[in-house]
Amino acid sequence: MFSVLLIKILEHLEQKKISGVILKPLNKNEYRTNIQRCLAALSTNPKIGLSGSVYEEKLAKGDGKAIREILMAIKIAYCK
Repeated sequence: MFSVLLIKILEHLEQKKISGVILKPLNKNEYRTNIQRCLAALSTNPKIGLSGSVYEEKLAKGDGKAIREILMAIKIAYCK
């Protein structure tokens, strides 16, 4: 699932674990929890100007455009 992959990317970039992550989400609630944790971690980086409330629903639906926007924001924030 995308949320787990995104969390792993963020943990690698930040070099710290994101708490409360469910590595094998079994239902939509657990998947949404992972999305919320991921967006909360992203919001702590001032270089990433994403509104979590806007992206949460889109990511839960697997919106490809939203996924690409988040990945691009991560690229811009972390790549030098």
